[in-house]
Amino acid sequence: LIGLWNGFAITKLRMAPFMVTLVTSIFFSAFALWLTASRNVSGLPGDFLLLGKGDIVSVYLGPKLTSEIARRDILPFITYPFVIAVGVSIAAHFILKRTVFGRQMFSVGTNRRASEVSGISSTRVMIAVYAFSGFCAAVSAILYSARLEIGRPSLGDGLLMDIIGAAVIGGTSLFGGKGSIKGTLFGVTFFVLLLNILNAMRLSPFVIDAVKGIVILIAALLDITRTRLINRETRS
Repeated sequence: LIGLWNGFAITKLRMAPFMVTLVTSIFFSAFALWLTASRNVSGLPGDFLLLGKGDIVSVYLGPKLTSEIARRDILPFITYPFVIAVGVSIAAHFILKRTVFGRQMFSVGTNRRASEVSGISSTRVMIAVYAFSGFCAAVSAILYSARLEIGRPSLGDGLLMDIIGAAVIGGTSLFGGKGSIKGTLFGVTFFVLLLNILNAMRLSPFVIDAVKGIVILIAALLDITRTRLINRETRS
């Protein structure tokens, strides 16, 4: 619903995307703090916690058979977060690459005015994209809360740079019109490995944030350079 509101405000009210998303982020973060009185929500139901760390094999086959499978290495454990993440990724990849709506998204991201001239409703496309973004954020929040076994109003405050960095490293253009799910998965994997290496080196949080910022900046510069080279080749 928040994503739907963002899309409506940006397309119908002609508000700047940066301002709309920033204001809604600040407002609902403050609303979450007020709603929970700045306290963590504990005692979550067991079925909800399964979404964060539950093993599908143990749930459906039972603990005795699961331990036998694990002992013989017959079948690796498959968790709910893995299945959900893969399912959302496959669905998003199919929408982007195999549907008309996916092509319309790339078209609007590349040149909104040209898309409208071609008969594409950029308003409808952008609202749907923002709504789907909100859906993905909600799924992530559920999995993250279930994994930590607690509801915290400030849970995702430190994830913004990691999310942007993973998307940019994966080839998503900050100017729109370019990106892929496979590239984003690669960016996420790279970023996780980078963070694990930096943490293993026992660096201070300030140094880790600085390294992440430099990596994101380099990826953004490479994207700008690549875009300029492609534009030059197109003009020539």
